[in-house]
Amino acid sequence: MKTPSHAALDILIQIKKWRNQTKLQPLERLNPDNIKKILVISCTALGDTLFATPAIRSLHRLVPGAAIDLLARDRFASLFRSNPFISNLLPYRGRCRGSLALASRFRENRYDMCISLHDSDPCPIKAAWLAGIPFIFRLGQRDEKCAGFLSERAPYRPEAHAIEQRLDVIRMIFGSRANDACAVDMVLPASDDEALDFWQAKLISSGINTGKNIQIAGFQFSASGIYKTWPEKNWISLGQQLLAGFPKAVIALFGSPGEKIAASRLKASIEAGTGREGRVINLAGDMMLSQLPAALKGLSVFVTNDTGPLHAAVAVRTPTVSLFVPTRISCIAPIQDRELHTVIKKEPPCTPCVEKYCKSPRCMELIGTQEVFDRVAAILSRNGTVQ
Repeated sequence: MKTPSHAALDILIQIKKWRNQTKLQPLERLNPDNIKKILVISCTALGDTLFATPAIRSLHRLVPGAAIDLLARDRFASLFRSNPFISNLLPYRGRCRGSLALASRFRENRYDMCISLHDSDPCPIKAAWLAGIPFIFRLGQRDEKCAGFLSERAPYRPEAHAIEQRLDVIRMIFGSRANDACAVDMVLPASDDEALDFWQAKLISSGINTGKNIQIAGFQFSASGIYKTWPEKNWISLGQQLLAGFPKAVIALFGSPGEKIAASRLKASIEAGTGREGRVINLAGDMMLSQLPAALKGLSVFVTNDTGPLHAAVAVRTPTVSLFVPTRISCIAPIQDRELHTVIKKEPPCTPCVEKYCKSPRCMELIGTQEVFDRVAAILSRNGTVQ
């Protein structure tokens, strides 16, 4: 069911079409030298927007004189304020909320071009069309609702990594000029000093002696859906093995404010019976999202389900061990710094896999605790201390 804002947006679009007031232009009429202001849309999940950052960097290189504004989901926007290739951030609440205000703001900003780097939520594209942006381009997977509002769509390559799919949009617009603009490193600034300051403060407040070398293993124990969440009992067993096997180890539990109670329960279970009370830090709801890059950069290793924080850890070059069963990894698993990242993937037992629609999701149990511990232990054995 459409929201009132979405319904009103569609009515205004129909009126504009009836009056034949469209300003949309085809790709062949684009002159990059005339592009001064660009709107980039990436307002779905955290990982999706991180996947868009290589394309934004490439866009900055190809049109160096243009200002690039990013429309991002409001709850993730703070992560991208320090991106050096973004001029302004426009927070968006999602699900077509405030779409009329979006169209008004787009019109006021007088963008010369709009590039959408995700394939869901048609409202920002509709708002861009209503605002009269002359060139509108989009990732080309699910665009039936948007086809009439686009100058061109990029051919969709389902086998390609999500970063490459977004770079395909830039390649489509700029052709051969984009050939050397294909670097896949994501952009999420975080310095060593910021990481050190964050963890020294957290360790001191947790009563942990920072005078010794500390190895910090991060656990992202939750995920956006239960179907891709490693069972709690496995996290407990992994945590207990790490505390028993690595005397200087500290475990940090990552999660949202809504997961604070679950993280507290997990912390108590890991510490119970190990004689290592106080060596698990609950960060769920205990830090601002803008602190996430520094928190991840200071880790020795990050063990995680298929989540946005996985991609943030990859972006700041923290070693990861990521766990996948139902998710197709060819499009989302780390492709940067492969020596830093371990992907543990098991084939789904059900065919076809219905992923988030599964009523009895137990396939993540296929990943054994010992296999994960061995991979994490190998990383901790060779590097990763906070001085």
